Amino acid sequence: MRLSRLPPPVPESAMTPAARAVLGFAKAEAQRLNHHYLGTEHLLLGIMRDGASDVARILASHADLGSVRTKVSEIVGVGSDASAGELPLTPRVSKVLHLARREAEMYGEMRIAPAHLLLGILREGEGIATHVLLELHIDMGTVRAETSRSLGPPRVRPADKPPEG
Repeated sequence: MRLSRLPPPVPESAMTPAARAVLGFAKAEAQRLNHHYLGTEHLLLGIMRDGASDVARILASHADLGSVRTKVSEIVGVGSDASAGELPLTPRVSKVLHLARREAEMYGEMRIAPAHLLLGILREGEGIATHVLLELHIDMGTVRAETSRSLGPPRVRPADKPPEG
């Protein structure tokens, strides 16, 4: 597995406080599993741990946090030694963050929220998080539709509107 040791491609300032909290939860989940990287599976767990968000409730209506944790452990295992310090992002998480930024822009938002992170995971479609959802027989199209509905209709940012006249 190739790891990115570069700074996150999307600065934290481009995220809502709730999205930054999700990243903190994701890091805690990676450390709990003794993983030395931050992958899409940790991001999925981080989203689920944010019980205050609509998207966490949407995911919880399809699977509970315990079953997702169990499936992640089955697929990637648990490390043998504790991780310390900064966890590098996998290339897939970097891609998910870029896709989440695009999702936010599509909904006319300037910053990434937890729902955009989930939509980024679903759009990326190949990471461990996707495998976890598939293994748990979660219909990703349904989750995407529910998440999109929670955000309201996509809209064009004012700067992108064609001139009137």
